[in-house]
Amino acid sequence: SERVNVEKTAALVDRMDGLLLLAGDLAYMRGTFQEFRECFEPAWGKFRNRWRPVPGNHEYETSRATGYLQYFGASAEPSGRTYYSFRAGDWLILMLDSNDSVTPASDQYAFVRSALLANASPCTMAVWHHPLFTSGPNGPNTFMRDIWALLYQHNADVVIAGHDHLYER
Repeated sequence: SERVNVEKTAALVDRMDGLLLLAGDLAYMRGTFQEFRECFEPAWGKFRNRWRPVPGNHEYETSRATGYLQYFGASAEPSGRTYYSFRAGDWLILMLDSNDSVTPASDQYAFVRSALLANASPCTMAVWHHPLFTSGPNGPNTFMRDIWALLYQHNADVVIAGHDHLYER
């Protein structure tokens, strides 16, 4: 069941240190505030100070991802946007919203471009929900191609994506 899986993954995380980069689809089925409180919170709430979330498509099953935004608060929108960046050690980490436009004309693309141009960190990682490349049933997600190319142009090291519920590299 969904509840058992949430508890099992939380038990694994409980034995580790570090930040938790959450790549979306965190509360099923619609990402309502109630689903976050009833499913996510009991097992994962204790990690609140370690979260760095981005929304998935299920969070947007609730209009404008309001359940996700209400539950995660400032962690979900540290600058008033659903995408943001932070530094962790030698890493610039870009937390992106693949439900929002990432075309070269978009605000999110401009944000990423500016962050990459100003980046003095030796390592760069990006996290979002919809993978550009996947052998899973929900992709490839070609709308991520432009942002992928931008990251490639600036020598990004790692991209983490969710959506298909499988591990590939």
